[in-house]
Amino acid sequence: DFKMKLFVVILILTLLLFLVFEYKNKKIYYSTNFFEKFVHEKIKKDCLEFNSQLVDEDIPDNVKRKRFYIDPTHDIHKLLNSDEVKNKLGFSGYELSVDVPVEYRVYGMGGHMNWHSDTQLYDPEQYELIYTIDNTSDTTFNWKQPITGKIQSLEPKPNSILYVRANGAPHMVSEITDGFRYILKFVYVKPGSIYSPL
Repeated sequence: DFKMKLFVVILILTLLLFLVFEYKNKKIYYSTNFFEKFVHEKIKKDCLEFNSQLVDEDIPDNVKRKRFYIDPTHDIHKLLNSDEVKNKLGFSGYELSVDVPVEYRVYGMGGHMNWHSDTQLYDPEQYELIYTIDNTSDTTFNWKQPITGKIQSLEPKPNSILYVRANGAPHMVSEITDGFRYILKFVYVKPGSIYSPL
């Protein structure tokens, strides 16, 4: 009888630990008004200069996307790798990936992303971050809540940031039928992480 009770207690604790782990690793973090106004305005101004260098991407799941890789010497790259930004996001001790460039992306009419979980590129898993510079579009960011699977939705606001862990919450971006969305995409990793894309 005691052994059975102990077994049930261990089983319940194991289930609770699994649920906590599942929730922690598959949640979406989202924050608005992330940078001070003058920093946000400088990012917008700097990215305007990249528009003439944007390259079309022809990826089935990412229709109508243009991108520009930001040089590691640029102020934007330095800002995203600063301790101030990383600490504010809860990534103290992390660093920008040297294998995955910081990207300036523009999504226009038809731009979207189908349902997916971000592919694990590192061991341990990386975190993928999206900073919305500006958004004049009608797109929404949608994700499945951990545990319940309930679909949540938000409209990415200018000067907002969100992140998800690789192998984390399934998410998608609805198709744009009006306007544009301008973002920075970047990746944080733990120092010493092994780059091993599948």
